[in-house]
Amino acid sequence: AGTYTIFVVHPNKERLVGQIEAKRMKYTYSLHGVGNTQSWVGSGRYAVIDLEAGPTRYGKLTQSGEGSVDASSYPRFIEYFSKDKDIKPEGATAVEIEAQISSLLISSIKFIFANDIKFEDLPAAEKVFVPIIVLKNHREDPLSSSIDFDAIKKEMKRMELPGQSIQVVTAQHYIHDHVHISMAVSRSIKSGTIVEVSPQGIYQPKYKPYMDSMMLANELRRTSDLLAGGILSKEPQIIKGAMGKVFFNPNIDGARPSLGTRVVPVYIFSLHGYANNLLLDKHFISTGYKDMVIALQTNETDVVVPFFSDNDFIKVNVTDITHHIIAGIAQTVGSLGTPVHRYSSLHKLDRSNYMWAQGRHPFGHFTTSKQMSQVMIDNIERNAVSLRVHHSVSNIHNSLNLVRHFAKMSVVDPMGDSTDEHYNTVNRLASEAEDLKFQFLKVVAALQEHRIEDAYQLANALDVTTAKFYDYVAG
Repeated sequence: AGTYTIFVVHPNKERLVGQIEAKRMKYTYSLHGVGNTQSWVGSGRYAVIDLEAGPTRYGKLTQSGEGSVDASSYPRFIEYFSKDKDIKPEGATAVEIEAQISSLLISSIKFIFANDIKFEDLPAAEKVFVPIIVLKNHREDPLSSSIDFDAIKKEMKRMELPGQSIQVVTAQHYIHDHVHISMAVSRSIKSGTIVEVSPQGIYQPKYKPYMDSMMLANELRRTSDLLAGGILSKEPQIIKGAMGKVFFNPNIDGARPSLGTRVVPVYIFSLHGYANNLLLDKHFISTGYKDMVIALQTNETDVVVPFFSDNDFIKVNVTDITHHIIAGIAQTVGSLGTPVHRYSSLHKLDRSNYMWAQGRHPFGHFTTSKQMSQVMIDNIERNAVSLRVHHSVSNIHNSLNLVRHFAKMSVVDPMGDSTDEHYNTVNRLASEAEDLKFQFLKVVAALQEHRIEDAYQLANALDVTTAKFYDYVAG
């Protein structure tokens, strides 16, 4: 996959603009006019931290302030390197400075380069079929006006695993033509009074309507074939009932782990005339489930969300949702975690950190990028390797349990005499299990050397072999 790089820069402003201007100079980074940061995810296999930029303030408005970025998030080195006699050093040692920088590097690894896998069990498939289904209550055509369908297809092409193809088709339906869906939308709209903290620290009670995406997902699972509206019939290799599932060609022996078609529907609810600040699950625009993606589009361009940048609330354009759709697809198809959340084994819950919320990725409200960093594309392939290995380990674990049971019941007869035939069978199975161990080690070696594509091919072959091994033992 190549080399991963974290650029930690500390430019000398005096050399750039002179000593007088340097004292007044403050700069931050943004992408396409969006953002206000001093750390960001690059388009390639790199991330950047500028210790001289800022300071900046942004994050989510919560009482605890968890994950928010402020002046204390980055070390400030002006007192250590300035020749100005009026600036007095704070007395930090070189070790403390190194510790602060190390903390930033560890953050980039946890949230970008080796971030969480969203789903621990996703099926392998040679083909991924993605019907994008717009459910609307108006006459406009979102797929030809406000949604950049070409950008979605381009990023999905980048998500393809080696030997895999992703096919995208579209369809549109009027919600009111489907009574159950229309009722589900009405039932899913909930409201409540929540207390938000303003960027100035003032607590403000607000009435907040929102759509419950879980309720919608449950209803869509029951009516998915109806909503497909003929899409599946155009693909003869896709059977009825496959929406959100994987099916396999029963005529191909041993091909289940690698030769199959996974169907991942993307449901876009394009709604006009509802509450002005309507969002999914209080402050989201899309969400990726294991079997589907749900996104919301309205005709509102300035919806306030409980996030801030400096002293201002973040406002989102809910008509322009292309990057949110791409983010949801990356989560569902690639099991890709976001660069702002990770599971903490120490705290036994999800933790947030918005240090990497900006840059070349489509996740969250601090970016509008329709392109994913190459790091994230690599992570999708890495996730596939990890999930194949996870499935292979499960196959081996179940197989060995069966072998142990077989040995206990059959290798020794009730009179205490060994049975050579069964003993030889157990010995042969043990030898094959030992061979599988070396295949696991090859995958690990490829990952350690960042040969992600080689690791994927090895993990795929291992998945097939362990599945056959389990089928033989179980049979």
